[in-house]
Amino acid sequence: MLPTANIPFSAKAFLYVVIATFMLWLILRIVKQLVPVILKRPSQKSGFLRYYPVVEIVIGLLFLTYAIDYLSSSNPMIAFGLFLIVLVIILWISWYYSKSYFLGIMFKLNGKFKINDSVRFKNYQGKIVEMTGRRMIIEDDKGELIFIPYEELARDIIIKNHPAENILSYNFLLRTPLTKTADERVKDIRATILSLPWVSIKKHPNISLVEETDDYQVFDITFYSLEKAYFYRIEKAIKQTYLHIGDGSDG
Repeated sequence: MLPTANIPFSAKAFLYVVIATFMLWLILRIVKQLVPVILKRPSQKSGFLRYYPVVEIVIGLLFLTYAIDYLSSSNPMIAFGLFLIVLVIILWISWYYSKSYFLGIMFKLNGKFKINDSVRFKNYQGKIVEMTGRRMIIEDDKGELIFIPYEELARDIIIKNHPAENILSYNFLLRTPLTKTADERVKDIRATILSLPWVSIKKHPNISLVEETDDYQVFDITFYSLEKAYFYRIEKAIKQTYLHIGDGSDG
């Protein structure tokens, strides 16, 4: 007969660990469902739901460490199996986070993208405002921030717009007294816009008449500028130019 290994096994200890695992899982589920009901502020609820998975992972790893130590003498094979599970989880978490930082370092060392560069990625387009350790942050024309992990950038094509394409658009309505025809007024408004130092001369403004009465005209105006900070300044300058039209100052 072949010799058989005398491996200790305790059904009682194993059953204890199984029951303890189920009780811990049940407690964590109850806490996840109960705490958001107790919390009143939406910010507290969102903060709890955001960080609670991390708490669950930490508690789970601590429990597995305890189970390994508890079963090491009575059930060494099971303890070894749990040890391998913990090792795989730790290695996976380490690789997941270190991969993001590694790709971020390589992306920055590449030197092809800098702050304020205009980029396109999939359905997103905007200006790079920050490159953190794990993600690139771009701001679109609406002022919304888009967070793109470096691993996403590594899996797809990111397009760096030509400087001439970095032009931003802004739209507003202008009301003027009916002292000229619509075509004449459009020419005047276009000339006024292009005379301002903050607008782009590569893309001419779009001006269209949207309303006309016996007393006034309303124009829809879209102009282009390299910086969003100039939008209000340009709109204010245009409106001030046509503020006193009709009191004798309109040529």
